[in-house]
Amino acid sequence: MPRSPDRGFTFVELMVVLTILSFAFAYAVIHLDGATGPARLSSSAREVGSAVEFLRGHAIQSSRPLELHVDIDKGEWRCVMPPRPSESEVERSGEEEVLVTDPVALPKWIRFEGIQLDSQEVRSSGTLVITFSPLGEVTPNGFMIRLVSEEIADEAEARFSIEVNGLTGEVSYLPGQAPFDQVVRGDSF
Repeated sequence: MPRSPDRGFTFVELMVVLTILSFAFAYAVIHLDGATGPARLSSSAREVGSAVEFLRGHAIQSSRPLELHVDIDKGEWRCVMPPRPSESEVERSGEEEVLVTDPVALPKWIRFEGIQLDSQEVRSSGTLVITFSPLGEVTPNGFMIRLVSEEIADEAEARFSIEVNGLTGEVSYLPGQAPFDQVVRGDSF
């Protein structure tokens, strides 16, 4: 006998659908939890470190200096391609303009704690300009960028350090607050 269109769902059918939906919801909540806190902090650190690695490599490849401007107060950075130095005023008139990318901001609950330049000097405000030469040199020569998350309660997990080696330009990612004495500075050799 055909089913009439006025007839609804049975109680058992509704319970099966609700059970399937509750399992799907529980699965989604468990797997989305990794997208918060420590995972977001680690991802932000890798994004900043990738910008450093990219600009250093691009400066070498393009044979021109590049800069990374880190605004510690605003929690953002941008890439800058300054004009090439020119020998005369005539060449300066035809010189290319400065290229500046749009600022890239850290996520809402993450901020720059500071940039450590040596064992004594830590910049915790203002803008720091990191320069990449066509020879692969990075200025300042060896530094550590520190990020902190305000959404993580555990102090040790709430910090992440990005180390830039002064000799090789290699970027290392270190969970927690790594000591500055492990940064290799190119001027120390």
